[in-house]
Amino acid sequence: MENSGDASAAQRASSEPRRTYTVREAAAILGVGAATLYRAIERKEVPFIGIGRRRLIPRVWVDQQVEKTA
Repeated sequence: MENSGDASAAQRASSEPRRTYTVREAAAILGVGAATLYRAIERKEVPFIGIGRRRLIPRVWVDQQVEKTA
């Protein structure tokens, strides 16, 4: 049975802008390969949120990098 609190949280989340990107999404936005971004993560040049093996890149950081190159 679905919890109504979970459903309303999911609705709010879908209407709000995403706060993170996957490595592939961030790489595409930044114009680099995913492997390049993974190496930068390993060198601690890129902040990330790790959940298990998954790496999520904060949207704020990606936006800052885009602004630097604009």
